[in-house]
Amino acid sequence: KLTTTSSGPITSTTYPPTIYDCDFECNCTCNWKHDDTTKFQWIVTKGSTLTSGTGPDSDHTTGSRLGFFIYIETSTPAKFNDTARLISPDLIVTNDEQCFQFYYHMFGSYVYRLNVYARINGNLGKALWQKEGNQGNQWLFGRISLRGNIEQTIGQPYQLVVEGIVGKSIQGDIS
Repeated sequence: KLTTTSSGPITSTTYPPTIYDCDFECNCTCNWKHDDTTKFQWIVTKGSTLTSGTGPDSDHTTGSRLGFFIYIETSTPAKFNDTARLISPDLIVTNDEQCFQFYYHMFGSYVYRLNVYARINGNLGKALWQKEGNQGNQWLFGRISLRGNIEQTIGQPYQLVVEGIVGKSIQGDIS
């Protein structure tokens, strides 16, 4: 959603979703795929996460318990350093300004790490964005400028990877 403001009335323009967009309201991951090389996966759910003292009580899109979101469940059988990755459809490197925008929730005493990577030819590149530890019981906005940050030739494909890593105890859900 692109919003512009001026001294006059507020104007808002909503663009149709692309194959890269996902608010999880379909109870699915849209065109994003789980990384099959890891046993641990993101979970699509609504309401709140299973463990008290961690995770959101509602989703960001609807602001209610009826909306869907993804998260990593850090209670048993999950173990410290278990990693879940969600992979975007192919993107193409351009000279245009491109960004990845998302909302995240990292609440709990044992929240570990959330990373976003560029994946080129199946290999994770450098982390484009990282956040670690308890960020409070709130949805926060993340934005990554992609132009100049993807180490790939213009016109070549890459993917974005959202990675959640399990902390040392059950109060570490990441959404």
